[in-house]
Amino acid sequence: MYERARGNEVEDFLPELLTLHHLSFGTYPGVIPTSEAFLRWYLERPGLGEENTLLFLHEGHIVSSLFLTISAMYWQGGLVPVGIIDTVMIHPDHRKKGLASKLIQWAEEVMRERGCRMSLLYTLSDSPPFHLYRSLGYLPVESVFHLQYLTAHSSPFPFSPRPQPKELIRQFLNASLACFDGFVPLDEDYFAWRKVKRPPMLPAFLFTVQGNGMLSSLTLIQGEITTPTHVETVFYLQDFCGQTRQAKEELLERVLASLPPQSKVDTLCAPSNEEEWHLFLSRGFRPTLEEVALIHPLEGEKLELPHSRRPWYPLLESIVGA
Repeated sequence: MYERARGNEVEDFLPELLTLHHLSFGTYPGVIPTSEAFLRWYLERPGLGEENTLLFLHEGHIVSSLFLTISAMYWQGGLVPVGIIDTVMIHPDHRKKGLASKLIQWAEEVMRERGCRMSLLYTLSDSPPFHLYRSLGYLPVESVFHLQYLTAHSSPFPFSPRPQPKELIRQFLNASLACFDGFVPLDEDYFAWRKVKRPPMLPAFLFTVQGNGMLSSLTLIQGEITTPTHVETVFYLQDFCGQTRQAKEELLERVLASLPPQSKVDTLCAPSNEEEWHLFLSRGFRPTLEEVALIHPLEGEKLELPHSRRPWYPLLESIVGA
């Protein structure tokens, strides 16, 4: 017998959620090692919180969970209220009992109550979760690839990020990325959560090129991921944009040249973002894993893909948790 609950209704919520995460994802390669400090930070994501952590309990213990973030994103030129689903976890002893489907359906009930027009989630292409979500009515709208790069054996510039004008960067990102479908506008709280109020194990560093105003900007996040044999350091590139290709090339070159030798670098990019896609490939990045953004229109909504596609913005925190 399973019982519904929300995170703010369960005692010892964080320790139990951490245990479930280890059981669900602990041996998966590429997963960021999780701690209570990490979960506490992640749950502070604006629009999420313990109250939007949906759970099923068995004999009083958490056996499945889902994170639901109520937000708004750009879609076909306008802001649309959306529910973002991620980190669906099922205890190994309770799989194949329909809990994932029930969590998704419950999350969509909450979305409708909150006025959302669609649900968004990401998963690996052609994986069991992908086929589950397709069976629940989710439609693939964009492929997003991990583009990976290994830095040179020596670093010509020291890694020394300088203080950056955070409010100017926030305004610059909002202006530059509003043309991307899937982009969630950065209000002050969301920007601070993403860039400033981060856990010690996932620090973020802001880089810019400035001239007559802001020319380009890039966020670098340092973290660790599990591999079949060990834990390794990885640097994620996020929110890379600029006024010109030259300004972006200059910034990317500077950041890569400042990293320690033989550093693993990962960024998420959709082929529809043509300029960045070709820029990364020309710099030596190579596509690896393919993630898929899927959308489920809620009651009365129709999903029509436009003939002229806008570039797609991948949500790093919903895909890799960084």
